[in-house]
Amino acid sequence: MGKEIIVDRSFLLKGEGSLELLDGALEVFGYTLSLGDRVMVPRGKIFPFIVLERAKVVVEGGKIIFPEHELFPREWFEVFDVIKKKLGEKRGKPFIVILLGFVDVGKSSFILYASNLLVREGFKVGIIDADIGQSKIGPPGIISGAIIVEGTLDLSNVQMEYGFFIGDKSPPGHLLQCIVGVRKILDKLAEICDVVLIDTTGLVFGGPGMALKLSKVEILNPDMVIILEKGRECEHFAKVLRGFNFNVFRLPSPRYLVGTSRTDRIFLRDIAFKRFIDRSKIVELELKLDDISLHNTILGSGISFEPSNIFPNYVRWTELSPNGFLVITKRDASSDVSELKNIARRFLVSLKSVNMAIRMGLDVEKKLKESPIFSGFERDTILTLSNILMRRKPDEIPIVILPENYYENLYVGLVDGDGNLLGVGVLKNIDFKSKIIKVKAALRAGINVNEVKILKVGYLRLNDDWEEVGRRKIGLG
Repeated sequence: MGKEIIVDRSFLLKGEGSLELLDGALEVFGYTLSLGDRVMVPRGKIFPFIVLERAKVVVEGGKIIFPEHELFPREWFEVFDVIKKKLGEKRGKPFIVILLGFVDVGKSSFILYASNLLVREGFKVGIIDADIGQSKIGPPGIISGAIIVEGTLDLSNVQMEYGFFIGDKSPPGHLLQCIVGVRKILDKLAEICDVVLIDTTGLVFGGPGMALKLSKVEILNPDMVIILEKGRECEHFAKVLRGFNFNVFRLPSPRYLVGTSRTDRIFLRDIAFKRFIDRSKIVELELKLDDISLHNTILGSGISFEPSNIFPNYVRWTELSPNGFLVITKRDASSDVSELKNIARRFLVSLKSVNMAIRMGLDVEKKLKESPIFSGFERDTILTLSNILMRRKPDEIPIVILPENYYENLYVGLVDGDGNLLGVGVLKNIDFKSKIIKVKAALRAGINVNEVKILKVGYLRLNDDWEEVGRRKIGLG
């Protein structure tokens, strides 16, 4: 049961809770509420309400706070005015703004506020949500793009128009992919929008943070960079960026913002997944391993062959490429890894010998027939596999031993031949005998399953409720 109260000065509502406007006038992030509007504040979030006219509201749950200071720094409104002025002067390509800052400084709040003010002025606003760990627009692990043409209470209410799959909750290990994803989505939004606002992750410290943000700035060539800070924690960015011709504004973070706990971050990621799933079509897909292109994994990148020719009978799958020798076992073979690697290494050495003999013009037919290693292989298979070693040494090729359930429950992205994200899914099973990959998929509206040509294998493990239950190590499998 909600509590009816009268408010005559600005306040905060800390979630989890809701507010309904009965009378008067309130504004939330530049969006003016209509009578009867109900605002939901999720757990771990705080929403600021500016009282435009003495209001009567019903509050259920949450906690109302009346701060002693202004909700937003005056510098924010000064920059909003600068953006509007620049938009009035700019012709042709869109005005591009990048937000930088550590976690919990208000980057997405600034973007939401700016969007509402700009659409009120008649501008078409593009948003790129590159905060893959705390996504507002798309599901976690996705760089998403959206187009705003009317005011909104929350970025999570906005429909994702474009997506680029990363498959993890933080950028380290995926810096290049993060840069490519933002660039590709900006190219699409630039054809439609007057202004594009770009949110980024809170990775601002250390070499990876500097490399990622500086590379994004250079590849995107923005008109404005906004640094949000509680103190001067982004001093290093300000110094590095001062050599460029674009405008750099350092703005204070709203004083009401507090840190989001790890528990709340996990909760908000779960909510983001469920929000996307509710808007999607859930289907069970069976993809042929030989027909689909697999990304971010060694699986499917080489030439497969019958494992029983050289390995024990509990090995299900073997595949060789210049980047690795993949061995999939029927069970956990951790106690047998040393033996399996020795077998694999001897096989590689033998293949290299065959390749060298062929290149020297020697007759290898008799050697292949008499060899206990090659006796079970077709001649053409051996020659094809040996050519993989033409430019590689046997000890340069990593040998990867994995159980057959290793890929189960991994988060995956479903992509068409043009690189467009069609949806996301959970890899349920790989039948290595029939070469079938089974995926529980959440496809965007209007998508034909036959359009799926690429399966990007992610790094998060999800259960049937799309909740995070583990993670795959970067660079393994």
